[in-house]
Amino acid sequence: LLDGRTLTYIHVGEKNGQRLPAYHRLDVAATRRFETATLFYELNVSLFNAYGRNNIWYRQFDLSEVPMLVTDITTLGFTPSIGLRVGLR
Repeated sequence: LLDGRTLTYIHVGEKNGQRLPAYHRLDVAATRRFETATLFYELNVSLFNAYGRNNIWYRQFDLSEVPMLVTDITTLGFTPSIGLRVGLR
């Protein structure tokens, strides 16, 4: 500055000027139904993000560090689940 002080600032690019890496995942699910005289059962098995890709959900910027600290926040990795539904026929 004109009075001899220095001022630290962060220059940001244009809005939406950068992109995150491509996001993709494979989800797989299967359901099997069983029946008795009075009840039915549905067994469900699913695999979320079957090949375990660490997709970036968003980026977090810590401006208190010099240089600025950028942290990638990722989505869930491989997540299996199983469920059972029971009902009356």
